[in-house]
This record gives sequence, structure tokens and C-alpha cells, in this order.
Amino acid sequence: MSKIFQLIYSCSSWWKIRMDTDYLKKCIGKCLAEGLAEVAEHQPADPINYLASWLYKYKKKLNKEEERKVERDQLIRDRAKALIELEMVQKLKAEELLIKQKTEAHYQKIIIEQYPRKMTAELTNKAGTPNLATVVEDDEDCYLEKIHSFHT
Repeated sequence: MSKIFQLIYSCSSWWKIRMDTDYLKKCIGKCLAEGLAEVAEHQPADPINYLASWLYKYKKKLNKEEERKVERDQLIRDRAKALIELEMVQKLKAEELLIKQKTEAHYQKIIIEQYPRKMTAELTNKAGTPNLATVVEDDEDCYLEKIHSFHT
């Protein structure tokens, strides 16, 4: 019975060691291998302290990379959100312009129906109505530029 117990105990110990080895390979295998390679390359006087310092710097580097990734992902999400908002604003402006055009067309129709051109012509051609020339107004910006150029 004792041999069976020893066999079971040794198998379970082997399995535990195997699981620990898999865990270590998965979690710190690459990092530890790189750190040990650095120790072997530089051969410091205190290799344990050197490796500990190297591992600390390695972890800081990983944290910085993760922070950058999180920031980059946030920027991508923010940009996508901004593009959606911009598209919405453009749609609203287009809709506003369409409503404005329809409203103006509607009012033009009402004006034409209520005041036909013949009636307008009759009113302007009545005796005593001044015959004034049509005035074309300049663009305000052009006017300001003319004033500015006149003073300089």
C-alpha cells in the first residue's frame, strides 16, 4: 500500500510542478528570459539586484505601453464619436436648408397668388409714382475694404 501511496504522491507532485512550470512560462517566461540574457550580457557584480532592477524597468515599460494603448483606443473612440456628431450636424444643416427653401417657395407662391405681377405693375405705373432707378447694394465686406483702402 505504501508503494501505491508513494506513486500517487509522486504523480501529484509531478503534476503540480508541471502546472507551476506552465504558469511561470505563460506569465514571466519571456520577461525572465530577456532579463537573464541581459544579466549574462552585462555580467554585473550584483546580478540579483541587476535582474530585479531590470524587471522593475521592464514592468514600467509594459505599463507605459498599456497606458498608450488605452489612450490610443480612447482617441479612436473620441474621433469616431466626433465624426458621428459632425455627420449629424451636417444632416441637420441640410435639413434646415431644405426647410428654409420650402418655406421661401411657399411664401413666394402665396405672394404671387395674392399679388399677381399685373397688379404690381399697375401699382408702380400709376401717376405720381416716382420712377426711381434700381439700386444694387454692394457686399458689405467689399464696402469695408473700399473704406479701408481709401484711408490707407
